Amino acid sequence: MTRRLRPASSTGVLPIDLVTLDAFRQFTLEPADLETVGTRGPAVARLLAPAFGSYLEVKEAANRTDVTMPDVVAVMYALDRTLGRGRSGLVRVITDSSPALGQTIMGFDPWERVSLAVPRAEVSRLAARRHAEPGFDSDAALDAAAARVPDNADVVLEVDPARMRSLFMEALARG
Repeated sequence: MTRRLRPASSTGVLPIDLVTLDAFRQFTLEPADLETVGTRGPAVARLLAPAFGSYLEVKEAANRTDVTMPDVVAVMYALDRTLGRGRSGLVRVITDSSPALGQTIMGFDPWERVSLAVPRAEVSRLAARRHAEPGFDSDAALDAAAARVPDNADVVLEVDPARMRSLFMEALARG
């Protein structure tokens, strides 16, 4: 399959596809699938089998029998965007607070976007205007402020796990 990657936007920024935890947990394999890949698959599958085994060991240590493979889901989606459904959203990753370091915050609806897009001082000013100016529509003002910051990612919340599994096994388990 030949896939052309999406070009940079008019701003020169590369588009971001964020495959979420919820999405990658939908695609699972069983230990028998990984055994088949490692023993009957083509050379590349046998080369990857030890890495897949590491995923399995982690799951077995947690008394799980299914294996989720986030890297596989992300690569498969990157190669074929019809394997999932993305939704445009505003995404921020926490980088300055150690308890939440790395946490990803996503906003899709206007009310979710406000805390991601509008500085706290501006929210405070708009709230003060609401009390000081009768008839001031603070909700509309907040929505307008949030709309100034464009979406920055295509967020994948769902994948087609049956189709992904079929393609995965077809590519890596044919002997």
